[in-house]
Amino acid sequence: MKKLIALILLMTIVLSTVFSAEVSLAYEPYQKEEFPQWALELRRAETIFFGSFALTLPLAIGAYNIAINMGATAPEKFSTAFMYQLAGAAGGALTITLVDWILGRMGND
Repeated sequence: MKKLIALILLMTIVLSTVFSAEVSLAYEPYQKEEFPQWALELRRAETIFFGSFALTLPLAIGAYNIAINMGATAPEKFSTAFMYQLAGAAGGALTITLVDWILGRMGND
């Protein structure tokens, strides 16, 4: 049975290359109207969110630690504290993303 499954998998891999489309290795830039505007805005928002998340995470962790040192109540579990820090970083990144989107909308008018 194992030999049959291995043979089927091997045939699938080999035959998939036989019937595949010809691949062009030359770079083709996107056409101006290839994607709808909402997809371009979503891609920009995604890039800004995850790019700014790398900056907001250390800031959120630092702000959380300052708050704990100044007397805020700390959760008992480490995982809960880390989730608070992640939520703060995600909120900061989302704020940056929304501000960029609003400024982009204001600039288009």
